[in-house]
Amino acid sequence: MVVKAFGTITLARVDDGADGKSSYTHIAYADSSDGNTNFSSDTPGSRKYIGSYTDFTQADSNSPSAYHWQLVQGPKGDTGATGPAGKDITSYASGTALPTTVAPKNSQFWLVDLNGFVTAFYKSDGSKWVKQQISASAINAATFNGLTFSGVTFNGSEFISTFKNAPVDESDFADVTDPTGQIMLTKGTGTTKMGDGYLTVDGTIDGSSGDSLQTFHTEVGPAGYLSRLYTGGTAENNISAAAQLYLGQLLLSNLDSSGKKVSGYLNGEILQQLDNSGLMLWSGAMGMTPGQHIRPTIPLSKTMVGWILVWSQYDTGANMAIDRNFLYTLIHKSRGQFDKYGKSIAFPINMPTKGNFAQVVFANDTDIAGDGNNSSSLQHNVVLRYIYAV
Repeated sequence: MVVKAFGTITLARVDDGADGKSSYTHIAYADSSDGNTNFSSDTPGSRKYIGSYTDFTQADSNSPSAYHWQLVQGPKGDTGATGPAGKDITSYASGTALPTTVAPKNSQFWLVDLNGFVTAFYKSDGSKWVKQQISASAINAATFNGLTFSGVTFNGSEFISTFKNAPVDESDFADVTDPTGQIMLTKGTGTTKMGDGYLTVDGTIDGSSGDSLQTFHTEVGPAGYLSRLYTGGTAENNISAAAQLYLGQLLLSNLDSSGKKVSGYLNGEILQQLDNSGLMLWSGAMGMTPGQHIRPTIPLSKTMVGWILVWSQYDTGANMAIDRNFLYTLIHKSRGQFDKYGKSIAFPINMPTKGNFAQVVFANDTDIAGDGNNSSSLQHNVVLRYIYAV
């Protein structure tokens, strides 16, 4: 039978809400712990064991192995003596609220919601209701469909999800075609797994096959992020594109137009140098004569290439302070290894109507200083106006 037990029984049908199916609790009786002795699915009689299981089929199973068996009748005591208490289930009951009164020992109460779904199971110890755990093996449900889990902790589990025709790259260009008419959206099919501290994605690029088969692997975990695209196999020499992010460093590699593998990395220092490029570090008007000194706001070592010095023609008299004929010179960042009393740097200058001459400076990682060679009247026609980081 679907549900039957000793004494008074009150049960609610339990709907699991999955795919619109109803779950059924089946009860059977026997005289052995495996259910094979005096098995019956509808007659309790004096049988000592009760078996149960739950599934989505209304009909009872006639196989004792389908049931989980429990002793419900203790051994009979000697004549004239008081035998040990049995484990008979005194009563079943159900409702939307736990009773304030406690039923006799071994009584069971199934707490249900307004829809009749079981939410908890209690057993009386004679003085109070004790909440019981329901074993997943007793529920006999291998698959849960369409359920929502809230506030649940999963331990030691692996989660697997498959995908098909999912965007692999250039997802912002869905439904856009290039000038040759090719769709610019690359799609792939594969599997996503989460377990052992890693989220991994493995699959193949849709439409690739044979020697041109493209597979991809992406993983995120304690070591960082790794993503690779392989062509023709998963060996190291078959990597056609890769990105790896770990410990503050991003490593990128791909094939250039000739099919040769190229790679490079970015870190915080390089990004800082890129951010500094183009910044104005100083402005003014100096002929860089002896005693004149400039300290740019960013050292040479914090630039990607060095300092760009912007010179201009500077005339006296009526044209005084009018900048024109700009000239750009570079102090390479390698110069930072010298101090300002080391070797000088001479910049060739060619100014219209002024001729050819040189401006001489000294530089180290943080400073630029003038030189006595810049004191001629001809050189006074040129001043340093700006310094930029490049």
